[in-house]
Amino acid sequence: MSELTRHDTMSLMRKLRQQGTKIALVEGNLKIELPKALKTQTLMQELRLHKSNIIEILQAVNETRARTSTIPVVPRTGKLPLSYAQERFWFLELLNQGISPFHIPMGLELTGVLDFSAIQKSFEQLIKRHESLRVSFLEEGGEPYVAVAASVEFEIERLDLQGLDEASVETNLRAFMQRPFNLSTAPLMRVGLFKKSEEEHLLMI
Repeated sequence: MSELTRHDTMSLMRKLRQQGTKIALVEGNLKIELPKALKTQTLMQELRLHKSNIIEILQAVNETRARTSTIPVVPRTGKLPLSYAQERFWFLELLNQGISPFHIPMGLELTGVLDFSAIQKSFEQLIKRHESLRVSFLEEGGEPYVAVAASVEFEIERLDLQGLDEASVETNLRAFMQRPFNLSTAPLMRVGLFKKSEEEHLLMI
């Protein structure tokens, strides 16, 4: 910093920005866009005096932003501690065994000729991309931890509902939706494809 204090320069920058001035550092060069009404000889001289200080301040701000915006890579192998949300999830699952408060099924009606292979591959890619779908909850010595699998096997469950009456269809769908998950086995996601006719299917997640 020059003889002018950092506080002096910060005060000037704050005042200019409040008056609509744009101040930025572009490839190491100071860029200042002043409203016409502010372009006085006195201010231009003041900016020249503060220039080196302004550049140092902007460089420090940019470096801080770069550090804080970079998310550190955390090793995702071995036993990982539960987050607060995961701990709550694990506890409620144990408390309500067989009746998951977090199991919220959804259905999608599909019409037309179905490409099952494409749907299967889509979910495989989804699981591969999102590690939260490859998490399992385990215990050791009564203490829970999570493990993230590098890969998991996944198959869409298929059931033919053709020819069944409405009550039987409802029974099959309800059984699929209410079946509890095994938290120790990933993926913690279940997909079912129910065939109603050659060109009518119900995709349940």
